[in-house]
Amino acid sequence: MRNLFRTNILGALVTGALLTTSCSDYLDKMPENQLPVDEVDYTITSNAYKPVMGIYHLTGQKLTAWATLGMMAVRGDDTEKGGIANDQIDYSYFHNFNYSTATNFWGNNNTWVAFYNVIISSNLALGSLDKYAQYASSETDRIVIEGYKYEVRFQRAYAYLLLSRMYGSVPVFTDNSSSDAYIKKPYKEVIDFIVSEAEACAEGLAAVHPANMKHKGAASRYSALALKAVAAAELCDYPTVLEATTPIIEEGKFDLHPDYYALFNMGGEYSQENLFEIQFSFFGQESGDQFRADNFFEFQGPGAGAYFKSAKKFGEGNRDNMGGGWGFLPVNKKLSDLMIARGEGIRYTTTVIKTTGMTDAEGKEFNITPSNDTIYAGNPGTPTEYNGKAYTPSIELIRNQYGGDKNIIVFRYADILLLDAEAKVKQGMNGDESFNKVRRRAGMPELTNVTFEQVMEERYVELGCEFGTRYYDLVRTGLAKTELSAQGEGYTEAKRFYPIPQAQIDLNPNLGL
Repeated sequence: MRNLFRTNILGALVTGALLTTSCSDYLDKMPENQLPVDEVDYTITSNAYKPVMGIYHLTGQKLTAWATLGMMAVRGDDTEKGGIANDQIDYSYFHNFNYSTATNFWGNNNTWVAFYNVIISSNLALGSLDKYAQYASSETDRIVIEGYKYEVRFQRAYAYLLLSRMYGSVPVFTDNSSSDAYIKKPYKEVIDFIVSEAEACAEGLAAVHPANMKHKGAASRYSALALKAVAAAELCDYPTVLEATTPIIEEGKFDLHPDYYALFNMGGEYSQENLFEIQFSFFGQESGDQFRADNFFEFQGPGAGAYFKSAKKFGEGNRDNMGGGWGFLPVNKKLSDLMIARGEGIRYTTTVIKTTGMTDAEGKEFNITPSNDTIYAGNPGTPTEYNGKAYTPSIELIRNQYGGDKNIIVFRYADILLLDAEAKVKQGMNGDESFNKVRRRAGMPELTNVTFEQVMEERYVELGCEFGTRYYDLVRTGLAKTELSAQGEGYTEAKRFYPIPQAQIDLNPNLGL
């Protein structure tokens, strides 16, 4: 079983026990294809995992939408806006820390609604699991169903992490009928809630690699510990970071994938490095049912005239062109220049897809990827370096769609090792061991008595172009004031968070306070 969605995800959504209606109009409507509570037969406890699968599905659809990715990632110094000049121009403003259009930007409102969609649905799914547990025929079955609740709570806490990173102070509620749904909590309290939830999940989930969970790829103890570490780092709460990173490292279930390039291709799925992935699948078929991200990969693929010629021929006729993407979030020259100056090898060739460097007989510029796909340059004035971590080699594609059906890595061991090193260095401890393990995999020489600045630079090159991590690293550590000072209008602490969408404030004026 490739992942937990292989067993008829569409059927799980239609018959799963997620409920309709939301706790308020301002939080918008629930997704389609869900049954009302009075149509679910909770005595059929063999269906108890279906609400959990429904939340995994929502996480995949709602938390990885391309508009949301753009908002999360575009403000860092590892990416640019990209795309055609005036296409989605708001992202150019956001990259330059101009939020004048943000309150009415459609993608901002969609993002807010999507995050709360997962949160509301998770609350409802937990209620459904409580009902299933009432009909469990044995204590063993009841304990299993109780365990499912931790998977849901983990995903809800992850949604809150993304939400709070985006907006700062937001409503936090675990009961959709609670008045807490209308009142913002201070940012620190939101993070404290996430840490607390992650701790509970770490105690309740199995202590195995996610690939070894009963439902392959589901959240495990270590997924929750990773969430705890990342959330605690938001407040630079380094003792709590170490509380989370230490057992991940010492309990020995994870290691770095030996091939950095392969990690971001299909062969890296469920690898020893990945603590949690958002899963997708074409179900091994060249057509028909699919569960794929909302253009997460296409959004970042080479665009504006750039295109691939594949190393693999697709089917009959002239299907040699595996397509490309929309051209957004190309690699920032600051990052690529740093990687070249550092003498980076595999991390550079993995992170950066170059579209220039060679010229064919017709005078067209192109380059060759490490997987032997040919990438032709786009229109004049368009980016020449794109995010290689979003690309799937054609030889691994089931269908000729850029990015394919590969999973999105949310938490990986290299991130944990570098957070561990950061936490140790900031507390006057030696972080060399964790730090150098990451460098060894990258083929870089080891360093001794590493400093905070060295750890942060290592995070820059190791985790660049991954889901906005660089921006969040800069703002949580205070480095944004200098590193992003020349980016457009320049970063200030007042610009750390996006403004809440005006459409949501209109529905709930408390959000504007």
